[in-house]
Amino acid sequence: MRKLLVCLALALASCGTAESAEKAAAGIDTFHTQLDARQFDAIWRESGQGMKDASPKDGLVKLLDAVNRKLGRVESSKRVGWRINATVNGTFAVIQQDTKFTRGKAQETFTFQKNGDRYRLVGYNINSNDMMVN
Repeated sequence: MRKLLVCLALALASCGTAESAEKAAAGIDTFHTQLDARQFDAIWRESGQGMKDASPKDGLVKLLDAVNRKLGRVESSKRVGWRINATVNGTFAVIQQDTKFTRGKAQETFTFQKNGDRYRLVGYNINSNDMMVN
């Protein structure tokens, strides 16, 4: 009986974790739409405090401008990994995407922090050889 309760608790926890990853991942579509439209200020404005504390606005805007200029528009993006971290500083969803742009490919890592029932972007990292040579 005890093993059954433990298995049930783990199953319920993993469902909540997958649901949290899905909620956070919805922010990636919004991010890509804003990136394509060059709405870098909107990305900054809607990001969480962790993003604002880590990088000044002009630094993020320069990075996103370079991504857009060098790689072009997002053609497709596929999730290749995710994890949920619950810490004393909050709940974080880290999602890795393989993204194809019009002029190259990249691996993007998005970090979202749960704020109430919403996830806000607090970290963005892009790794792309194509971006370096374009």
